[in-house]
Amino acid sequence: MASTLAALTAAALLGVVLMVNPGGTGQRDRTASAEPAGPADAVDAAELESVEPPDTSELAEEYLTPEEAPGAWSSDTSAFPEPLPRGRSWPEVPPSVLTTEGEVSEDGLSQVMAAYHWMCAWEDEAVTAAAGKDPARAAEAVAQLEKFTGLPGIVDNLQNSDSWVEHVLVPAREGEFVEMEDEFEGPTCDGYRETEASR
Repeated sequence: MASTLAALTAAALLGVVLMVNPGGTGQRDRTASAEPAGPADAVDAAELESVEPPDTSELAEEYLTPEEAPGAWSSDTSAFPEPLPRGRSWPEVPPSVLTTEGEVSEDGLSQVMAAYHWMCAWEDEAVTAAAGKDPARAAEAVAQLEKFTGLPGIVDNLQNSDSWVEHVLVPAREGEFVEMEDEFEGPTCDGYRETEASR
């Protein structure tokens, strides 16, 4: 169950990343055709020159470039509506999915990534407290995690939120943290764990 949930979560995150080819021309590659070029395939150079390039100005406003990511991340984390656990702080460097050269991400992904970082921080707190036999601290963490599905960037983007509540949050409310620990140790929180390990 945990692996299915992790796969759904990863798919939801990765689904908002768009791969681009900075060196691409956008023209059709005719060299791959199995048929020899004939009169029907001949292209008039003057005709090609007269083709207007598509207007991408509106698209540019909908996507976040790697150069814009640090500013978006700083803005989203400084204005985040809920606190991190005591002793934790937001990483200054945005997640690598936002800064990978040759990729752009949908505007708003920074906010989604901030919410997942927050969630992983509180899951870390809950799992650590449960393992340390500190039920009060674990309960505080679970109370924070109750807010996850209503966070900015999550409320409109997280599919299967009911499944997450049912399989991760509900057992934790009852003192069972196996599913939450599995999620925390899985791909959903890879970025959070790497960030914390590097501090």
